Amino acid sequence: MVPQMSLHREQVRRRRQVLERIIDVMKLIGKRGLSYRSKQGEAAYTLDDDTIDHGNFLEMIVLLGKYDICLKEHLTLCIEKSKQIHQSGSRGGRGALVTLLSKTTIDYIITTIQRLMKTTIAAEVQESGMYSVQIDTTQDITAHDQCSVVIRYVTDTVHERLLL
Repeated sequence: MVPQMSLHREQVRRRRQVLERIIDVMKLIGKRGLSYRSKQGEAAYTLDDDTIDHGNFLEMIVLLGKYDICLKEHLTLCIEKSKQIHQSGSRGGRGALVTLLSKTTIDYIITTIQRLMKTTIAAEVQESGMYSVQIDTTQDITAHDQCSVVIRYVTDTVHERLLL
């Protein structure tokens, strides 16, 4: 029983390390204003194929994996398991292979970061006491309205945050 517990703890520790690296890459991509994915769906079994454009996120993860042993081990394991599932023709069902690299996981992390940022901004605005809101709309080429909401407030410094 004890070896199982320590094995589980080690797996959790490794997954956390992988997730830290994934979140760091996501923050960098968001900060630079880059897109995350390519045009087609990417499968983990194709990550070792250099001829395929996997999109900014997965390409950065693969690049980091060349230099980071923790990420390299995770990618190797994901690619091997994904190839086995793909070659067997098994669909496996949802959650059959947890890579932490799927669009579902990435979307969940982005949504979580978004919530945390909005909560932080809301707390800062309440703390500042005074703020201003600017709303602007424009139509795109398909006649859909695009709305942007900017809030300005002062704490120690002046802040201008784009909310929508």
